[in-house]
Amino acid sequence: MVHSEKGTLYHFKEMKIPIDARVNECTIAYIWKGEDGYIYVKHKENVHIRFELQMEAFAITKSLITNKPSGVIIDLKGIHSIDKKSRDYPGLESHEEYTFGVALLISSRLSKLFGNFFMGFNKAKFPTKLFTDIDEGRKWLKTLQSKDSRFE
Repeated sequence: MVHSEKGTLYHFKEMKIPIDARVNECTIAYIWKGEDGYIYVKHKENVHIRFELQMEAFAITKSLITNKPSGVIIDLKGIHSIDKKSRDYPGLESHEEYTFGVALLISSRLSKLFGNFFMGFNKAKFPTKLFTDIDEGRKWLKTLQSKDSRFE
């Protein structure tokens, strides 16, 4: 983590965390709730995701979601590998009570092409989309949230 000169932000590549945010650390990621109400997950560099580690991160994520489902932004850029059970999990479980959508951040348009191809076979039970730009992911989540009757 790097403090800015003004002392107001930590930087994780494209993700910025307000210094007063409560950042939760688990084996594979840093997880926090942003001022926008979204949950942010920044994976550690060169992490190998196994199912039990994914469940550890998921438990922290769930604990940050209060009375209404949240949008989740997950930065996948630091991931080295993901085991099959972890890849299959979003298609097996419904997380509608916790999330209305997940924006996945990736590093390149080529990764996006491969990711969209992969996601065509492993459909999540909640809206999921790949982005190379965090702001585009936030806009998409905001659009989903505006169409969700649980927020009326």
